[in-house]
Amino acid sequence: MANPRKTLTTLLKLMISFALVYFIFTKIDLSQVADTLKRSNPIYLLAAILLFTVSKIIASVRLNAYFHQLEIPLTQISNLKLYLLGMFYNLFLPGGIGGDAYKGYLIKKTFEVPTKRVVSITVLDRLSGLLLLFIYACGLLWVLESEPFNTYKWVFLILIPLSMGVFYFLNKKFFKYVLPIFWKSLGYSALVQFARDAFRTLHHESTVH
Repeated sequence: MANPRKTLTTLLKLMISFALVYFIFTKIDLSQVADTLKRSNPIYLLAAILLFTVSKIIASVRLNAYFHQLEIPLTQISNLKLYLLGMFYNLFLPGGIGGDAYKGYLIKKTFEVPTKRVVSITVLDRLSGLLLLFIYACGLLWVLESEPFNTYKWVFLILIPLSMGVFYFLNKKFFKYVLPIFWKSLGYSALVQFARDAFRTLHHESTVH
């Protein structure tokens, strides 16, 4: 016989989820979405959706690499589900990090990992992605032919290895337990950013054709 409390909890979760999905659709102009889809190139649009999906899968793999450093036995499939759940909650919770907080709460509750370490790897996962954005920005400013930046191009070139060195030092100093995946996480971040950039390009192409 099913546990009444567990059944009630499941029903409550479903009701809240349906309510949140309804809230999303009330904020979307469906006629505008339909008009955009009509004007879109379906090939570019499908390719963009694929790249967006790939970027999220790679990002979830990066996060799971951090989880495994805490000896959290989470499979890639389970982690992907958790990652997507976090994305869902990010739509409603403030600051865009509410989903991360919820993921951390579930991990802490399920595997009894120290709260400090769960928070640390969540932040490091974010910082790894931000570091790649910073590196890409420096690289673009270095190759950009613009008078205001020409004099300082050497600064942007130096900032790339410097930022990586600072991040490596912080990992080694305060988070030694994740140091073995430092370069792996940066590699994942590079792939995520590449997929996202390609997604944005194809998405733009799909709407202008």
